[in-house]
Amino acid sequence: MHIAIIIDISLIPIMFLKQNAVDVMRQKFLTNDELKVTIPLGVRRFDRNEIYNDVVQTYVDDCSILSEYPLKVSFIGEPAVDAGGVCREMYSCFWESAYLKHFDGETLLIPACRPGDDLSLLTTLGTIVSHGFLVSGILPIRVAFPVLASILYGPNIEISEQIILESFVDYIAVHEGSLLRTAIAEAEAGRELSGDLTVQLITLFSRFDHMEVPTAKSIRRSVLIVAEHLFMRKSLGIMHTMHSGVPKIHKLFWGKLSVSKLFELFKAMNATASSMLKILEEPEFCNKAEQRVFNFFATFIGSCHNNDLRSLLRFITGSSVILNNEISVSFNSLSGLARRPISHTCSCLIELSTSYMSYPEFEKEMLTVLSSESAFIMDAM
Repeated sequence: MHIAIIIDISLIPIMFLKQNAVDVMRQKFLTNDELKVTIPLGVRRFDRNEIYNDVVQTYVDDCSILSEYPLKVSFIGEPAVDAGGVCREMYSCFWESAYLKHFDGETLLIPACRPGDDLSLLTTLGTIVSHGFLVSGILPIRVAFPVLASILYGPNIEISEQIILESFVDYIAVHEGSLLRTAIAEAEAGRELSGDLTVQLITLFSRFDHMEVPTAKSIRRSVLIVAEHLFMRKSLGIMHTMHSGVPKIHKLFWGKLSVSKLFELFKAMNATASSMLKILEEPEFCNKAEQRVFNFFATFIGSCHNNDLRSLLRFITGSSVILNNEISVSFNSLSGLARRPISHTCSCLIELSTSYMSYPEFEKEMLTVLSSESAFIMDAM
């Protein structure tokens, strides 16, 4: 199925000022003489079906990858030319696999060490976190921020209480996060916690082996105790090992980027309906059919769950996180069996057919595409 079509472009519009500032820092750092950056003589090839093993083995066997910029990659059996989109897709695909092997959790993830794990790979993961960001702008944002910051800056890094609290609320289930927000708001307003609220908090904290009965005076401290243990102490050894893989020269970059700025970037990268609609560029419509389908697309984004949003973003841009690019839309007249969305990942553009007459048929076909692994195969030039 010919879905991802790669074309070359020069510059992509910048949307987020804070991301743009970090992007400038990143580009400037890559010109550092100490990095000894070299222009790649060829293209590094990876097997999509063995992406985790291929990428890890490349970093283990060939340290010259750390000096190649721009990093040019391709997938075996997929002839797409890399103008940035294929590289982003490679790192996105890698992290989806690495999450399953090295992390636990639902919405946000923390490191996990399982019986039989090769701990030496953790050092390589630390290298990939840092280098992958520098060459592609991608961070593994499903990893809880305090953990990610500890990997990049070291486990002794100071992270504000507010960031730790926010990260914990995002880590637990949505209804549990609402429960905590309510409790903290009640405490800050000077009100005592109700009996029902207290019982629910006890149940929540017991999952993390914290047995203290929460009160209005202690609720914030209790959350911090649980969160700091979960993020900063429970996986201390793993994070230390991963941090040891960050190249020494890269620490010059991370030393100039504050934790608060990294957190802003981390939050901005998260694909939400609101953030995706902000970067969706409305085209000039030639007819009512184009406007109708564009409205279908905007409605689809607004109604997507987080996993589908990440898949949609990856389908269009090659990245499952929001970077510095607008999403553009163009139209075609494909119909019948030939009708399908077509993505140009290097230019962050999606082509949509104007033959859709109703939102349900549009939604059904979009979800079918996003649930298919073949949709991400870059099989066209």
